Amino acid sequence: MGLRDIRYLKTLKKVREWLGLPLSGMASELGVSKSLVVSWQSGHRKITAEAIERIGVMIANKLSADLGRIVGVKIVVNSPWRVTAWTQCARCREWFELQRSRDRSCEKCRTQQEAQRKRKQP
Repeated sequence: MGLRDIRYLKTLKKVREWLGLPLSGMASELGVSKSLVVSWQSGHRKITAEAIERIGVMIANKLSADLGRIVGVKIVVNSPWRVTAWTQCARCREWFELQRSRDRSCEKCRTQQEAQRKRKQP
């Protein structure tokens, strides 16, 4: 499970399963009761901003370990959720959204690098 799989994290239950946590484990990580996590999963209660932030940190930590570099995560909680991963460009140090796990530089730097390669070719 890696970067490609985060596009399927549309609900809290999918996130919990992707992280490999049982219900009690997720509740423990978030510092809340199991019944509250169940209420969030079912949609009976709105998930708090603090919980969303902690979930983002858990996803980012897992992706950082899998990819071997620092990754940030942005979660937009609509119905369904949208989870995106971000990292710093190896060339200009600006943050960009990761599309593939092998991406090392932002679109601007990739375009510049490609143009330089074309100029060097005879």
